[in-house]
Amino acid sequence: MKKDYEAHSLLKKLREGNCSEEELAFLRAWLNQYNQSGPAGLGDEEFLSSSVKMWATIDRSVLNKSRMVYIRRVAAIAASIIIVIAVGLIFWFNRAGNDASVKTYAVNHIKAGSNKATLTLANGETIDLEHAAKGALLSNDGYRAVKNADGQLVYQNTGGKAADKVSTAYNVLTVPFGGQYQLTLSDGTRVWINAGSTLHFPSRFGDGDRSVVLSGEAYFEVAHVYNSEGSRVRFTVKSGGKHPQSVEVLGTHFNISAYDNDDATKTTLLEGKVNIHAGSGPGSDKQRILTPGQQSIVDNADIKVVPADIEGAVAWKNGYFRFNDEPLESIMRKVERWYKVQVIFENERAKTKKFAGVINRFANVTELLKTLELTGEVHFNIDRDRIVVK
Repeated sequence: MKKDYEAHSLLKKLREGNCSEEELAFLRAWLNQYNQSGPAGLGDEEFLSSSVKMWATIDRSVLNKSRMVYIRRVAAIAASIIIVIAVGLIFWFNRAGNDASVKTYAVNHIKAGSNKATLTLANGETIDLEHAAKGALLSNDGYRAVKNADGQLVYQNTGGKAADKVSTAYNVLTVPFGGQYQLTLSDGTRVWINAGSTLHFPSRFGDGDRSVVLSGEAYFEVAHVYNSEGSRVRFTVKSGGKHPQSVEVLGTHFNISAYDNDDATKTTLLEGKVNIHAGSGPGSDKQRILTPGQQSIVDNADIKVVPADIEGAVAWKNGYFRFNDEPLESIMRKVERWYKVQVIFENERAKTKKFAGVINRFANVTELLKTLELTGEVHFNIDRDRIVVK
């Protein structure tokens, strides 16, 4: 068939790095069509490789053109509408005859998220990090906390009498809806924390194992630390909620998404190695080791390991939304957290409709909603801080 022939020709151009944005859009639709309706002459490995490479190419394009938006509705049988919107508003449709209209939105004051968080100390004292002055925020025996020039919170070991002991003074960093924040722990581990998340962590780590507790989503770059005997010190991230897990780390880069209202807890590994324990901790019977490029999905104490969509998992950290055949219900949960709004589905069937696309996370919410509307599959109303899905 002609479309299959064109797609295979474009796959060759993709491997050579010569695909235009319109050709990438066509290929993405074609791959998804045949992923659902037939193999189209592609083996699983070739299909996955082509899909991942295409998304990575699209992501780089979006980062280079901050106003670009790419959104489409995933069709069950035929290739669906593809929309590529760049600075000059370039439209390309894979399905003719669509006349999707974009609503005129009422003036609203919904803003994208920003760097904000509250630090709660072990004694119950709280610090509003968004408005706190830069410089030293607190100091105690063996550590101090500083808000640096970039507005990030940095804990530093300073020695002291108890510096070699495990600290029992846990602090809590709370990032509200409409926020994000970056933290450096006392061992040098860097943590990016997403909206609607909390991290419990010690004011300083001792010579033994390191442990933190996460609710929500965070990206970790764990520092390599060695004890007095020269052995590498383990780092553990515990997550509770509906799908509890414990992640044992030696030194690596990974993302954990563990929101209570999501269907599962997902851990995506970029570098190094982690051991995933489903349930309350290392004593759990179910565990899996991840290698780079893999993602674990913990659901009801079961662990499934799948190839990871790396760019999608860390898109929030890099400043954009990226949806890869994602149900609208999941997309709107992210919108709720980042824009600090309430989403109401009047159209229950819309929850399962899937979309794919990339958009700047700091764009106005109306830009995202209008782009979704251009598919002709969904409509929105904005009433102050409420978004109604029609």
